[in-house]
Amino acid sequence: MSEENKQTETEQTGQNRPQPRPRQAPRKRPDAQKQREAQKQPVPGQLPERPEQAEIPQRGAPENEVKAPKRGGYRRGQRRRGTQRKPEAVQPDKPAENAAPPVIKRLVVGVYEHETRVAVLENGELSEIYVGRKGKRSIAGDLYLAKVENVLPGMGAAFVEIGHARNALLYVGDIFHPDARGRKEPKITSILKSGQPIMVQVTKDPIGAKGARVTGYASLAGRYVVLLPQLETFGVSQKLEPAERERLRNLVGKIKPPEMGIIVRTASAG
Repeated sequence: MSEENKQTETEQTGQNRPQPRPRQAPRKRPDAQKQREAQKQPVPGQLPERPEQAEIPQRGAPENEVKAPKRGGYRRGQRRRGTQRKPEAVQPDKPAENAAPPVIKRLVVGVYEHETRVAVLENGELSEIYVGRKGKRSIAGDLYLAKVENVLPGMGAAFVEIGHARNALLYVGDIFHPDARGRKEPKITSILKSGQPIMVQVTKDPIGAKGARVTGYASLAGRYVVLLPQLETFGVSQKLEPAERERLRNLVGKIKPPEMGIIVRTASAG
């Protein structure tokens, strides 16, 4: 073959061969850090997620120890730096469980044709009652220097004159006798004699044909205390709380007269 023929054949052969495909540049994988930053970009209309943070190492733990982060916030007692806790709601003070309930007093007055009655109610319960009759004055609580009229040993009582139409009745158990303290009740004939003067106090008004009832133990009642001249009793109202009773006992004990008794009433509280 001539050189021209060879060249022609070579050109024809080269045209029939498939041309090699051009090599493409290798794909580059996106950087992991850029991919994470792309995921962190907030989507419009959606709140960003709370980033996970590594748990704060506890006191005493080694510095090189790294713990896996936890989802769902921080542990109890831990918080971010630079953030403040929400102020706790201040609740009003609750009353003490053992505090005494308030006493509600109510005054009830009943006016009738021949008498007037006044009642004092404390929390719905009767505390005091007073009865006043027209043309008559109550003598309950009055003190008299009486005179013994007659002694009745069978009844263990005596009738004493107090200046009213009917004599008053005095029982042996109501007679004050200094020598009878702590002993067995003596006989009335050994204490009283006819014509003997004795001081008494009316405890019950006369009713109908019955005379008044009297006692030899006087009691001088006041708003806050009751003085008992012939006794050494010292008491505080049971309606008060234990702490208040102890306070009043210490306070009144300093001014209590010797050889006399005192009863502290409920009105003394406070």
